[in-house]
Amino acid sequence: MADYTIPGVYGEERAPAVPSVRSPAPLRGALIGKFAAGEKNKFVLIDPVTLESVYGGLIPGSAAYLAAHFFNQGNSRLYVCRVQGTSASVTIPDQKTPPADRIKLTARVDGTWANYANNIGIKATIAAGTLPGTFKLTLTWGYPFQNSYQTYTEAFDNLSIDPDAVRYFKTIINSQSKLVTADDLNPTGTDLPTTGNYSLANGDEPDYDDGISALSAIRGNLCIFLDTQDSNVISALQTAVNNRSGIFPDISADGSIAIVSAPQFSDVNTIIQLAASLADPRMAVSGPYKLIRDPIINTSRYFPESSILAGIRCRLRPEQSWTNKPAYGILDNEYSLSRAEHSTLIENGVSTIDRWLDDPTRGWRVLAGVASDKSQLYVRVAKDWIAAVELSNSAWAVGELQGESDPDPLRTSLRAQSESFWSDLKKQNRIERYRIKCDSENNPPSQVAEGICTKDVEIKLFRVADVIRIRLCAGTESVIATEK
Repeated sequence: MADYTIPGVYGEERAPAVPSVRSPAPLRGALIGKFAAGEKNKFVLIDPVTLESVYGGLIPGSAAYLAAHFFNQGNSRLYVCRVQGTSASVTIPDQKTPPADRIKLTARVDGTWANYANNIGIKATIAAGTLPGTFKLTLTWGYPFQNSYQTYTEAFDNLSIDPDAVRYFKTIINSQSKLVTADDLNPTGTDLPTTGNYSLANGDEPDYDDGISALSAIRGNLCIFLDTQDSNVISALQTAVNNRSGIFPDISADGSIAIVSAPQFSDVNTIIQLAASLADPRMAVSGPYKLIRDPIINTSRYFPESSILAGIRCRLRPEQSWTNKPAYGILDNEYSLSRAEHSTLIENGVSTIDRWLDDPTRGWRVLAGVASDKSQLYVRVAKDWIAAVELSNSAWAVGELQGESDPDPLRTSLRAQSESFWSDLKKQNRIERYRIKCDSENNPPSQVAEGICTKDVEIKLFRVADVIRIRLCAGTESVIATEK
């Protein structure tokens, strides 16, 4: 309270108006997707062992891969919710006349991924076995890869239709195949299946609504990610995240966020359009898919960044930056992005993982992170406040010395004005660090000739993840602040 010592005259001290940012609770990952096994439409807190024993482990088409990528970034626990649709299948007749249904093959994981069309999906081929009275089943799974597709093949020779035989087809396929399960539709029949090619079909994606609704049962700050890029599902998730209630009385929403992926092989403009359509500080859009080794089919294929970004976010304390934190498991980009394209994505609110081309020894790093909690909502306020401070500190420079043969006095004065303000705040421990640049490097002769002087300001606030960068351009009529 002010101390009134002289009538009509008093002194009152006020601290600089630094945005207040609450130290938040950590994030915990939450994955909604398709699995080979497990309870449906209920979130369960699992570890890597549970992922294998309860949810079926790494099976093509399963969100278990995304869970594994999350764990690989240094986390030990994850909420998962299994949603279930319809699995693709095919029925194969026997060789008698008229034929009877003999074998049914069903994809181990539901959804459209196994529907065979245009060389993508699962195709079954029946041929004669090497031994008399047997048959051979070859399963071919085609999956997208760059501008074409690649295939994974499983072959089972000398299969028998006799339930008592050592090579009984149902036992062999169900115990060894990573792609399908087999049912014997006529166990007493004596005819082998008809040779030929058979396509799995009629797989449908799950209804994710029940899984998204189940989020309400989990308290605390979540980092939610999906195994789908369906726009309707993303919209429903956005609504659910924004409707989550906070754990503090003065905060209506908790610190949960969702990380979503653009469709595979999306170009930069498509990814930017997705980010623009969300335009929500609690929704993060990730960059292009990343090439990661698949230990089950012993090859490399593309996976969305969202699970990796979620894994990195949840392994850090919320106030830490995720810039320059190593990402585990990435082999390559889905397609090569230039530094300019990465910068364009970042400027449009897309979080992306990039290899530093100018220093390959640094490996993969996460760029453009913001605080992973309620303080994310303060980043906008912080940027506006820093810009306002700099505009105020620079307004005097309008029309001063621009175009003169020696602009150094203006640069020195502009830099000194900011140095004085931010240095005082740092001494008061109100900001973590700062950097001011206003020299000939960011003021080329062509710009000086136009009467423009540029000042770059970098401020690191406590508990706001990354450095906030503002560029001030003092001209002959105005000062313009832009975010870098």
